[in-house]
Amino acid sequence: MIQFFFFVGLSLVLIIAQTSVMPGFSFFFQGFDLLIVNVLYLALLFSNPFILIGVVFLGTIMDSLSGVPFGVYISVYVWIFISVQGLKRFVHPGSLVFLPIISAASVLLENFFLIFSFFVRGGSSGVSSQDFVFMIKQTMWAFFLVPLLIVVIHASQKGVVGFVEKAVSRLARPE
Repeated sequence: MIQFFFFVGLSLVLIIAQTSVMPGFSFFFQGFDLLIVNVLYLALLFSNPFILIGVVFLGTIMDSLSGVPFGVYISVYVWIFISVQGLKRFVHPGSLVFLPIISAASVLLENFFLIFSFFVRGGSSGVSSQDFVFMIKQTMWAFFLVPLLIVVIHASQKGVVGFVEKAVSRLARPE
């Protein structure tokens, strides 16, 4: 239960950071979708198929906030989750190579979905060469930053769960 509230709070923080904070800084203009970090972490940490409901909910929120056709983010997040679940059977998720590669692949997948949706909407005039340069930059950022962010989230989650469990055990202890 504690983990559920942690991920709800984390999702809210990431959504607010991505939609309100990051656009205000030119340095973050070429940043990738931060909720990919949360989806990857959920996929790495949990194997329960009910987590997919939360992933769909995150996609619904991002579809509602963005200007892309509805369902793009839902599709991307579901494909990322399912892909990581499948790959976890063959590759150890803690591998130093696995996390950066799956992070970059996730951002590439999202960008392909977005470029495809722009292409469908506007034809070849809806996609420019700058979009591909932008995609490469985001992929490189993700290759290096997503594993670091996942480590930070994992440490934060362990710290919050440990703190709450200690507080609950102190409150439950009769004096």
